[in-house]
Formats: sequence, C-alpha cells, structure tokens
Amino acid sequence: MIGDWDGDGVATLGLYDDVSSRFFLADTNARVAMQEIAFGPPGERSLPVAGDWDGDSDDTVALLNQRLGFIARNTNTEGIPDLTFELT
Repeated sequence: MIGDWDGDGVATLGLYDDVSSRFFLADTNARVAMQEIAFGPPGERSLPVAGDWDGDSDDTVALLNQRLGFIARNTNTEGIPDLTFELT
C-alpha cells in the first residue's frame, strides 16, 4: 500500500502484517526508515487501506475487516478507531 504519511506531497511505501496487525510506514523512498503502528485485530484477515479520512493532507491507516467493517485512524498512531462503518 502507498500513502503520503507525513503530508509532504510524496507517496511512500506502507506494509501491513495481518498476523500481528502492524503497519510499517516509510517516511521517504530513499531509505527504509519505518514507523511501526499496531492497529486492528491481530490474526484476522484484514485488508489494509490508506487515505486522508479527515482532510488534513496526511494519509492514515485503515482496515476492511469482515467482522468489524471499515475502521480507520485520523493519525498514524496506535489507538482505537476514529472512524467505524459497518459493511452490509
């Protein structure tokens, strides 16, 4: 997945490990400096999604999960979802 994690106008790489439910976000495309964020239920098959959910020019992490629906954060930090939508 790709996103502009720091709002600098440059999209960079993000990886998601669904076993541990951790995101690894790169700050630049020149190095492998990554931010690690735990978010969502570990061990469930979730689809990672990136987007600017609150219009602040920073892309943040979200998950599509069969049990929980769509859950998203407005910052790339650990915590409870800022947005939740059920999938029908």
